[in-house]
Amino acid sequence: MIVTWSGWCSLEIPEGWANEDRPDVVSIFREQDGVGALQLSFARRARPESPTAEAVKAIAESYAVQRGWHLRDASIRLTTVDGSPCAEFEHVESNDEGAYWHVWHILDSTRLVFVTYVCEPEDARVEQLERNSIVSSLRWS
Repeated sequence: MIVTWSGWCSLEIPEGWANEDRPDVVSIFREQDGVGALQLSFARRARPESPTAEAVKAIAESYAVQRGWHLRDASIRLTTVDGSPCAEFEHVESNDEGAYWHVWHILDSTRLVFVTYVCEPEDARVEQLERNSIVSSLRWS
C-alpha cells in the first residue's frame, strides 16, 4: 500500500504494517508481532538550497550530538533516496534502558524527512529488511 503525505512524500508500506498519523509524527509498525516502530517527522528548510551529502551528514551528526551519542565518523553511511542525499546510522544506547536506533535523514532542496526506527537491541535484525524497504521506497511529492 502506498501512503502519501501531501506536500512531503509517499512510502510503500508492506502488507501487515500500519501507519498512524499524529500532528507531529507518523508511526509505522507491524500490526501483529511487531518488535519496533518507524517514526517520521517532516521539516522545511529555512533556506532552499541544493541538498548535498555534506549537509545531510552534518544534520545527522548534530542529531547524534543532541542525543549524547558519540558516533565514529565512518558509522554514518551516505546513500541516496529518490535522488536525494540520505545519511543513515545505527546506534545502541548503553544505558540501563538501552534501545537500538536506526536513523535516517533525507534531504531535498526545501524539505527534510527524519526517520527513526527503535526496538530492543536483541530485536535489531528482526524487521531489518522491511524497514529498509519502507525507507528506500520514499518518493518526494
